[in-house]
Amino acid sequence: MRDPRGELLLGLLGWILPILAAVAAIYDAGTLALILAAAALAVIVGNTAYDAGYKTGQRDLIDPPHLRPLTEVERNRLLMRATLPRWRRWLGWAAIVVPQLLFLVSVFTVIHYGGSGWLLLPAIVLFFVSLGVGVWAMEWLWKPFTKAQREARRARTEKK
Repeated sequence: MRDPRGELLLGLLGWILPILAAVAAIYDAGTLALILAAAALAVIVGNTAYDAGYKTGQRDLIDPPHLRPLTEVERNRLLMRATLPRWRRWLGWAAIVVPQLLFLVSVFTVIHYGGSGWLLLPAIVLFFVSLGVGVWAMEWLWKPFTKAQREARRARTEKK
């Protein structure tokens, strides 16, 4: 089990380092911003990899998967793979990720090329519009999965 103080530190680093990178990019678009952005990416990717792999591997050693019932996450993953083809799963994820990348690129462009603060307003509006369209597209793409998920939950509650 991980120390909660370590999780707090990683969470703070995951938020503070990108902010520091953006602030450094305003004053100097050079090495400091790049180092802070790389450090933020390393913290976020390392924490995600730890959560996804190491914890699961440790749990599987203590409590093997074939001897225990499926967890909620494993049930959802299996249900998603059973109800959605791969292209729908990937397009659903992309519908959420692309607006966020668009926001990051537009904010970077405004800051990097010395635009005024007023140029951030259209970038933020564009982000929220594209995020809304992305959420709608994800819901539409994942409709068979959410329907199967509701039915599975209903079946589990009726069984109890």
